[in-house]
Amino acid sequence: MSSVIVDIFGDNFEEALATSDSWQVHRPSVKKNVEKMLMCRTLQLGVKGFQCENEKCGHTMFVPNTCKSRVCPCCGFMMNLNWQGAFMNRVIPSDYQHMVFGLPGKLRPLAAVNRKAISKLMFGSINQTLS
Repeated sequence: MSSVIVDIFGDNFEEALATSDSWQVHRPSVKKNVEKMLMCRTLQLGVKGFQCENEKCGHTMFVPNTCKSRVCPCCGFMMNLNWQGAFMNRVIPSDYQHMVFGLPGKLRPLAAVNRKAISKLMFGSINQTLS
């Protein structure tokens, strides 16, 4: 099973290694994970064989092993889903949501000069928005 991302890496990673002067591209963990991703679900990582328990059927199916790399589009997605499921099981059920409001960068110098007035205006605007 190949994805567009895997194809792009397969076609271009060696050239990127040869031409890039970025230390991040040359990190051993990057190379290792890209190589694992390129071998995902291929015979290079081996296969698992499954056979039907029904003696009359005898059907055998071979499934290629996955790379379990977090950068792999397939394996990383599954790892993310598993993490989300485990996290949601630890969260206390609540009807409330956490929201963060920020001040635009252009207004920050003004807030530094008159913090009290800007805070009052900001919280008033937030209150109107949520009401």
